Amino acid sequence: MAKNNSDNPSAVIWLVDGNRFSDAEYAFFAQKLGSSETDRYRRFLRAERQRQFLVGRMLLRFAIGNLMTLPPATIAVKEQADGAPQLVLPDSCNAQPGFSLSHSGKWVACAVSGDSLLGLDIEIVNPERDLVGISRAIFQSNEIAWLERQPTESCIAAFYQLWSLREALFKLLSNANDSDRIPELLDAEHAIASHGKGWHSHVLSHAELSCVLCSTHALSLQTPLRPSEVSPAALLAAMRQGAAEFEAGV
Repeated sequence: MAKNNSDNPSAVIWLVDGNRFSDAEYAFFAQKLGSSETDRYRRFLRAERQRQFLVGRMLLRFAIGNLMTLPPATIAVKEQADGAPQLVLPDSCNAQPGFSLSHSGKWVACAVSGDSLLGLDIEIVNPERDLVGISRAIFQSNEIAWLERQPTESCIAAFYQLWSLREALFKLLSNANDSDRIPELLDAEHAIASHGKGWHSHVLSHAELSCVLCSTHALSLQTPLRPSEVSPAALLAAMRQGAAEFEAGV
């Protein structure tokens, strides 16, 4: 979790294991979707992708509710043809928080901030993947050359950090309507950049995942930065809670 320990901008990153829900619980989540979300959900052909979508949309409501002290049931989500979904908050809310969703295998993550636009990427670290082939498909020539110079024992971690940074930064710039430019990911010292014009990156620690959070502002974060795992029981309880129960603290 990332918390604000000062007056500086902050973010919170939530993570949930989607394999820990039953079919009945997934069906319950599907009933909580809005009409545009349901339309998109039904277009997914793979069951895994449907589950990722359901958990992601419930986790988004949970995270925004926690950030803004709102019952998750009062938060609606509207799908957009291009880009991230749009939050529809109660009329009493004047602010529009920043958020970003990501998923990889069983894991689904959501980052939220009341201070900054965000871009989040998580990737399950798999040493068996064709890292050379993927690198040639997505990285610039100088980035490929940099990876080839990495020691064998750190090459996999370097690949995933660079990949996650590229994905997270693309999401951030898309949220800022500036995705036409992907800046240099290596700094003047030929290391992975931690910031650039209009962006900052933060590497999260997790045993199974490569995680990178990008933001438009430098964030006040705990060190080491770790996502906060949400239990299935907590997510289900939040989505079952009505507004009156939430306000009563039930």
